[in-house]
Amino acid sequence: MVGQIRLSPAVQAGVALHRVRTVGRYEPRDLDRFVFLHSHLQRALEIAFRLGSLGAIQQCTAELLDRNPAAILLLDEHKRIVYTNQAAEALRSASDGVVLSPRGILLARKHDQDRLEALIAGLLSAVAPSGSAGGVMRAQRPSGKPPYAIVVAPLPRRYPALCAVRPALCVFISDPEANRLVPAGRLEAAFDLTAAEARLAALLAAGDDLRSAAAKLRITYGTARARLAQIFQKTETRRQAELVRLLLATVAIG
Repeated sequence: MVGQIRLSPAVQAGVALHRVRTVGRYEPRDLDRFVFLHSHLQRALEIAFRLGSLGAIQQCTAELLDRNPAAILLLDEHKRIVYTNQAAEALRSASDGVVLSPRGILLARKHDQDRLEALIAGLLSAVAPSGSAGGVMRAQRPSGKPPYAIVVAPLPRRYPALCAVRPALCVFISDPEANRLVPAGRLEAAFDLTAAEARLAALLAAGDDLRSAAAKLRITYGTARARLAQIFQKTETRRQAELVRLLLATVAIG
């Protein structure tokens, strides 16, 4: 008796049961037992295949997140940190206004902490819009260095690669002192931006707000707003938080 199991077009397995001719032909009860055994083997192989694939996806996802220059933290529905990338661990070691504790993310200034908690609570709220793009804020540093840029964004639950840690939302913290700009050429190619739009988008991804980005580019605030509107249209985003989240994801791929 032979049974074949096909888990995917490229993965298949088989099981065969043999008996010597002197024992005689298989009886119906033998066939029933073989079907029972075959079904359990198929189930076991399916579980092993899924777990193995999931592990590979999780490892790949973690490697991509570690390549992102921004600190990336995943929080569960209780605001507890369930994942940090390498940049987040470096941020923890710097001890410059951000503390990562069992209670979650703690900022040095109460005003900044209240703002962060409000953004997080808004995403975790049962009445939060399902398509909410999150929010953007800045956090001052005791050292006097340029403030951190913080993006709080919802994390869709449809991604199986992250289901093991059950994250509810993602927090990006960008340090202007240590950031690496997204290559403008990559943004031009990825989103069909002009060179001027790509330069503005790169500064926004690095943590600049629109006014400071306009100053660095030596353009008026009105011109920057007009270019941002074009960037929104080409990237199919509507809010700056949503745009920055998309741009930071682009950094991770490069």
